[in-house]
Amino acid sequence: MELSVKKIIYAVQLILIPMALVLMRVIEEVIRGSLSFETISEIFPVLIIYFFVSNIAWFFMEEKLSVAIAKDKEKMNRQS
Repeated sequence: MELSVKKIIYAVQLILIPMALVLMRVIEEVIRGSLSFETISEIFPVLIIYFFVSNIAWFFMEEKLSVAIAKDKEKMNRQS
C-alpha cells in the first residue's frame, strides 16, 4: 500500500508536529518540576494558532504542491 506524498505531509502537519509540541511542553514542565494540567493546558492556544495557520497555508499551497509532485513523478518516469 503506497501512501501519497500529500497524505504523508498532511499527517505530519496535523498529527506529528502537534504531538511533538505537546511532548516538548510536557518535557519542559517535568524538567522544571512544575508539571500539572494547568501548565500543560497553556499549549492549547499555541496549537489553535498552529492549526489555523497551517490549514490556511495548506489551502493556498495545495495546488502548487500537486503540480510539484506531478513534475517529480514525470522526472522519475523519464529516468526509469
